[in-house]
Amino acid sequence: MKALLVAICVWLSGPGQVELPTEDELPKWPERQIVFEKLDEPVVVALPPTKPGTAWPRWAAAFEVTVASSPGNTRFRQDVDTWVLETRAAEGLSQEQRRLVRNADTVRGVSRRSKVPGTATLELRVHAVSEQDARLMTRAVVEWLESSPRVAFEIERRKLKSSIAALQGARTELAQFLREQPHPAAELEKISQSVWYSSAEEAEEDIRALEKAMRAVELDIAGITAKTEAIQKHMQARTGPSVREALQRLLIEQDVEMAGAMARKAALRAHLNQAREYVRAVQAQARHAELLTRIKQLEHEIDTARESLRTLPGFLAPPQLAGPVRIQPIKYPDGLAE
Repeated sequence: MKALLVAICVWLSGPGQVELPTEDELPKWPERQIVFEKLDEPVVVALPPTKPGTAWPRWAAAFEVTVASSPGNTRFRQDVDTWVLETRAAEGLSQEQRRLVRNADTVRGVSRRSKVPGTATLELRVHAVSEQDARLMTRAVVEWLESSPRVAFEIERRKLKSSIAALQGARTELAQFLREQPHPAAELEKISQSVWYSSAEEAEEDIRALEKAMRAVELDIAGITAKTEAIQKHMQARTGPSVREALQRLLIEQDVEMAGAMARKAALRAHLNQAREYVRAVQAQARHAELLTRIKQLEHEIDTARESLRTLPGFLAPPQLAGPVRIQPIKYPDGLAE
């Protein structure tokens, strides 16, 4: 057991420490880059809005975007219009566009499997009453699509910050521990050479027995002390030579008893100190190993989290636009006019 603890500590206290990133060095959500391409060729739209008082869309924005194929993204949601209005990008939409979003399907799309495993590609088209609204609607849709992975990203980022704080605390605790007990393994090895215990449990059991014996010896000492005081009191009284001689013999006997009791007490104290020192050394060694293990675990968690946030795999991946967003005027079939 002792050899195992020493071996663990040697392994754990191996080379180097993970360098902790500062707040500015933590991974951040990538900035959204959307490139627009305005085309003169109109796109034909066959189904204009039907609700009275709603302006017909005059511009369309079409684009492809690859998203993580989580349960929420494998199929394009037809109620996306409602959610789009809750985005920051939608704050700049005109009132006519807002009315159009509420009264018509302004975001249309289909999904298909992507060549990249774990992702899906959405082919989307948004309708708007103006070119500016088409651009804002595009940004709003992309913002909505990235909301789930971004929330997941921020959760992972907070976990990373929490792990960094925990690692800083563990390192500080380890440094304080080593200031108080610089060589726990050596201390345990040294005291183990003078005791027969193979575990802290054995030592603790022996401590209980020794403490019980110590209480018994202290009771004996209290009794001997009381007898001695009584004998000395009688010797101070006027007594004949024979009584005095008998009291003197009793006093000598009590001195002998006291010497024996004190010797037993000293021996018990020495054994108790050894057993307690051994338990403290085992506990210190275990605490040292625990702190080192905790530090290694946190360093691994931090390395893994940093790499995950850096590469943005799976559910953390932001939407990826395939080329520029095509902005085109809308043309209605002959016979359809506002």
